[in-house]
Amino acid sequence: LVRPGPGLDLPAAPPPASQAPASPVRGTLGAVVPTGIQVTGGELMVYAVAVDEARLSGVHFGVAMGRRSSGGPLAPLAESNEVTGSDRSPGFHAVEAAMTVSGVAVPEFGYYAGPATKITASVNGHTVQARQAAWSQDPSVVFFWFDPAQVPAGTHPTGLAAYDRTGQRLPEGNASAGSG
Repeated sequence: LVRPGPGLDLPAAPPPASQAPASPVRGTLGAVVPTGIQVTGGELMVYAVAVDEARLSGVHFGVAMGRRSSGGPLAPLAESNEVTGSDRSPGFHAVEAAMTVSGVAVPEFGYYAGPATKITASVNGHTVQARQAAWSQDPSVVFFWFDPAQVPAGTHPTGLAAYDRTGQRLPEGNASAGSG
């Protein structure tokens, strides 16, 4: 887990498009993606962050969830990255379990490396579908997140699965959700 240092200035509010333009801000890679999830103090955003750790030679980025107030800065809430292997091997990566951070319900989120057009999980016997967006720096990487109303903090979804445009199930990768 890599967290930004103190005083990290993150980008201002995004334009109304589905993705904000790439930001030159230190640590953020590519567009900051609005999730459509409104929380106290703003909207949740998902984005990639740089990982520069010598011991993680195959890992160059991770995924983060932050909150942006209207016209304000982006405040990081949770970040996750791989700790072994490659950050772009086919499958799920950096899956972070739903949790509450500083009073904000952060949904389960992560990314999938590959042509995923649909991502699902099972919660209490019901299939739920994640929302997703292609990463602006590499469209073969797809950020995903679940609606906190369907996957609340403390819930442990099972059977995380990704499918391509033809409905074929894709490789699983590391589909286990971490926490913390």
